[in-house]
Amino acid sequence: MTKVQALFRSAQPLRAHQLARLAELHSVYGIARVRAALGNQEIEVEYDGTRLAPPQVKALVEAAGLPVTN
Repeated sequence: MTKVQALFRSAQPLRAHQLARLAELHSVYGIARVRAALGNQEIEVEYDGTRLAPPQVKALVEAAGLPVTN
């Protein structure tokens, strides 16, 4: 397993329902850790780089309803 971290920024602070959706990413195979930081405007995702590629991780975050940039 190759641990990789990706940092995404949200244009606005995440709301409670978005944080709940973010927590659901833990169920995706290859996602090791997800956390919101800096006033809930940064999203840090730790994942297995042998299972997922950066575009896939970004797509998963966006599919959870979180508009982000990186």
